[in-house]
Amino acid sequence: MGKGKFTLALTRCVRQPTAEAAEDLQSQIRRWLDTATVEACNAKVVIVPHAGYKYSAFTAAHSYKALAQSKQWRRVIVLGPSHRAILPSACVKCPFDVIATPLGPMHVGTLSGPMHTGSPSIDQNEHSLEMQFPFIKFCFPNAHVIPILVGDLGHDREKYAHILAEELLDKDTALVISSDFCHWGNNYSYAPSLGASGTMSGRIQALDMKGMDSIFTGDFRLFGKYLQQTRNTICGRNPIMLGLQIIEQAQIKGEWKLQHYSQSAHIQSYDPNQYSVSYLSAAFCVS
Repeated sequence: MGKGKFTLALTRCVRQPTAEAAEDLQSQIRRWLDTATVEACNAKVVIVPHAGYKYSAFTAAHSYKALAQSKQWRRVIVLGPSHRAILPSACVKCPFDVIATPLGPMHVGTLSGPMHTGSPSIDQNEHSLEMQFPFIKFCFPNAHVIPILVGDLGHDREKYAHILAEELLDKDTALVISSDFCHWGNNYSYAPSLGASGTMSGRIQALDMKGMDSIFTGDFRLFGKYLQQTRNTICGRNPIMLGLQIIEQAQIKGEWKLQHYSQSAHIQSYDPNQYSVSYLSAAFCVS
């Protein structure tokens, strides 16, 4: 998250942050939210990127602004992928009682259904969760947060979707799905030409928009088929698929709306013909 990084010693019950000074971060988040323009809707579920703030925070701010305009949520469930470790179960809940953020502590909420508890070291080092906490604390200062790491679900997806659908039916609970989109380039072992016309950046965006369209159908099966056909390197594909099935099982009616899309080359002067990472902000708006 830029200069001034620090890591505090890990305690047994408090998840410690790796972040900038609170005053700087608070002013940055306020500026990103003030600048973001979103389509007003009754947002209850959002897809949010989780790259370093200099790359994806402005895109992320669109999701949180849409969520904050809906209501002052009392509980926020966060689904994120595990980037560096194989999980002992398809879904694991946060092993800590409190999340320490640069903006202040957040209490970890409880689930009514059974779920394995994750490893403190894996949870502590997972940035897909870490990057969401300051935004949640800023937008919903009194909310309890329920972070969940999601691995390969297989046949367990329906079980966990049922557990979390019961939670999402609560009128004061929102769901954040943490995911970046296409990671393109040899560094990511994914560098198809994606066609011959247009710029590389444009072809990557077209690939992501097809994925977004499959998500916006609300059918996790169609999104799964899209992933099989394209092999698009969407790191949060499992949290997204689980999120779609949660909404389906909860029988919540609404529609998805794109709030913002960007690529790493839009922020830094990187050559998109060498590598690119995409960031997408979307909100599921309850009808």
